[in-house]
Amino acid sequence: MRRFGLYVYNLNDERKKIVDAIIHMLTASGIEVVIPESIAHLIGRDDFAVQNDVFWNEPEVIIVIGGDGSLLGAARHTINSQIPLLGINMGKLGFLAETEPSMVDEAVNHLIRRDYQVQKRMMIDCFINQNKVGTVLNDVVLSRHSIARMISIDVDVNQESIDTYRADGIIVATPTGSTAYSLSAGGPVLGPEMQCLLITPICPHSLTTRSIVVNSYNTINMRVVAADSDIVLTMDGQKTFQVTTSDLITIKQSESYANFVKYRSDHFFSTLKQTLINN
Repeated sequence: MRRFGLYVYNLNDERKKIVDAIIHMLTASGIEVVIPESIAHLIGRDDFAVQNDVFWNEPEVIIVIGGDGSLLGAARHTINSQIPLLGINMGKLGFLAETEPSMVDEAVNHLIRRDYQVQKRMMIDCFINQNKVGTVLNDVVLSRHSIARMISIDVDVNQESIDTYRADGIIVATPTGSTAYSLSAGGPVLGPEMQCLLITPICPHSLTTRSIVVNSYNTINMRVVAADSDIVLTMDGQKTFQVTTSDLITIKQSESYANFVKYRSDHFFSTLKQTLINN
């Protein structure tokens, strides 16, 4: 029997209606539905509950109901299993989600018919002093923690110095992450299937400093060389580490990919136009 996972974040009445509709469609088609225990209990569907290790490793596909943050978290949970994710956008931007709540029936029918493709998106591994601390889909940010004072950061690519940046911080982003924090900091938009790394300074004290794009096989090293405030390393905006001027931050392409269900041909650029250009 085919098995689909169903994950919903920040449950409310609207999202529960979508969950119920998806469960009805899938079970009517003879597909087993599994939901993480904690979520299944909240929505009163304990009959679909499974433990987390089963949920993130065994389904054919996982349907994620939420915003881009929910999909970023799901991508990290499926690093080992490489299960494809279908996002139903309940957030503000929806760059990662494939569809909207009004199109749930269409999306689920594509899954049932296996009428979709899987888009692989590169991820990056992050190390502190050569110890791996995580794998992320969007970005790694090295920045001051709170006080409004700049820090100085040495950045090199394959041990070749790029610059010592006087700035609020540095963002290293994937193509997927180019539409997130890096874009707000003045970085370019990259196509999500590109294989490259994007280095964007945050509020640099310079009239000429701009983002740099390098091939994905490069290794990026960063070290804070001067700071009058605490320094923090943030991964995908969800996981943080305190670092010091003695710490070496290394970023390189991961061997793992995030896999997303795609059945629409116009999604990325139409979302870009509707969200960022028209609004």
